[in-house]
Parts: sequence; C-alpha cells; structure tokens
Amino acid sequence: MSENKSPDTVLDLFNSIAAGYEVGTGGCTYDTARHIFSLCPITKDSIILDNACGPGIVAHYLLSAAAFSSQPAPTLHCTDFSPAMIQVARDTFAQLPNAASVSFDVMSGEDLSFPDNTFTHSITNFGIMFFPDAVQGAKEIYRTLRPGGTAVVTSWAKMGYVEPIHRAQKATKPHCELFVPPMPPQWYSAEHVIDVLKKGGFEHVEIHEKVVCFGGESAREVSEMVLKLFGGIITKTWSDEEKRRFEEELHKAVEHCQISFERPTFGREGAASTVFGVPMTALVAVARK
Repeated sequence: MSENKSPDTVLDLFNSIAAGYEVGTGGCTYDTARHIFSLCPITKDSIILDNACGPGIVAHYLLSAAAFSSQPAPTLHCTDFSPAMIQVARDTFAQLPNAASVSFDVMSGEDLSFPDNTFTHSITNFGIMFFPDAVQGAKEIYRTLRPGGTAVVTSWAKMGYVEPIHRAQKATKPHCELFVPPMPPQWYSAEHVIDVLKKGGFEHVEIHEKVVCFGGESAREVSEMVLKLFGGIITKTWSDEEKRRFEEELHKAVEHCQISFERPTFGREGAASTVFGVPMTALVAVARK
C-alpha cells in the first residue's frame, strides 16, 4: 500500500502550479541546489539526472554555473511525471546558450527508462516525498547510478512559512482547521529519509540539515508568494472579507517571522543580494553506490 497521496492528486497539484513554481518557492530550492553541488562537485564529463525535476531548478543551476564560469556544461537529463513541469522546463531552457546538453522526458521516478549504471550523479531535490512508492523510487535511483556515483535526496525538516500561515489563520478565523503542507509527515524525519534510501539499496547514507530562505525583496512579496501557492486551498470556503483580512494578517505575520538572508549572485565572485523571508530547513541526504 502506498504511504503517500495518490498519483493523480499530486500530478494535478504540480500541473496547476508549474508555471509559477520556481518563483513561488522563494528561491529556497535553488539555494539548496547550490548547496548540493558544494558537496559533490561535477565536471564536464559528469552525467546527471535531475529526477522529479519540476521546472528544472537543479539543471538550471548547473547550466548557469557552467555558463558564468565559461566551462562546458555537463550532460543533464531532466525527468518529471508532470507534463506541465517538463514543458515549463523546456520553455525556460530554450533561452539558455548551453541548453543542447539537456534532455527532457516525462517519466515516473519509480520507473526510470534509463539503463543500469547510467549516471555519475542523481539528484532528487524535494521530489521523492511525492512518489506513491518512495522505496521503489530509491531503487531506481540506485539502479541507474554508476558504481562510485553520488545520489542526493532532499526533504524538509521545517517549512518556515507554516508559522506565519497559522498566525494569520488564528487571527482571521480562530477556530478554523490549521493549514497542513501537502507533504507526508514522515518526510520531516531524517531517519525516514535514510531508511527509504537504505531500502532502495544504498549502504552508505549521510544526512545533514541546511537552512535556506523562502525569500523575496520584501515581506509583502513573500506573503504574496505564499498566497499564490496555498491561498486558494486555505481560504477556499471563506468570504471575501475573510480572505482580505487573511491577506493582511499573513503580511503582518511574515514581517514578524522574517529574517534577512544573503543570497550569492551568479557571475560575481563574493557578491550577494539581501533577501527577506522565512527560514526553511532542508534535509540533505548524500548516498554513494
């Protein structure tokens, strides 16, 4: 029996938000991708799977890094079970000068069509928790990874936007059912991530936490991103007045919870821009075959 939501439910969710996904995540998944490749450097000869790729954030980071350093891009394969996500990735990458090194395929992470021992690196960045059968997904990661290759799988230990959402809900409708993020609760546990990867075949798994930021230029921008992602779910049955008040309360709650965060700037060594937002704590599991 599946431990997670039905494939159709999750597919519908990701198809519906595909166009705004990268912006809507406040840069936190991109920050995590940057961190991943500080742990496992790649070369022009690397062959990398961006598994459950969404709009291709991992691959986009790698192509951008290669372009800004004037280095050849590695070979990249982007796969996702959402046709809408793959189309967003295709459209985005068409604008990049080194896009020829990337392929795109609609493909389930539990049934990858690649031969055994294909990839030097396999990255599943905040995707495996939505697989109906995560252990089978881990087995496919293991099968398609070369001996000596590195797999990185990420999940969330803490989602920083939950606290301001709850504050805003309580201020608007004190007795309403509080928002629960659409991620199965077991995936907040490092032990669960390790267990899934070991059941998939990996013997050596290390995991650590990395704090990133769901951020933007202001608290207002961050609260608007949260509303775009989850507002329709949270306030679906609310009156227009309740929705208006919730928006204002969310803005105040984000201001209360926000931090400043220095986000590195591509192409400018040592440069960074200051963003404001809520901290997100990623679980980063590194496994070797």
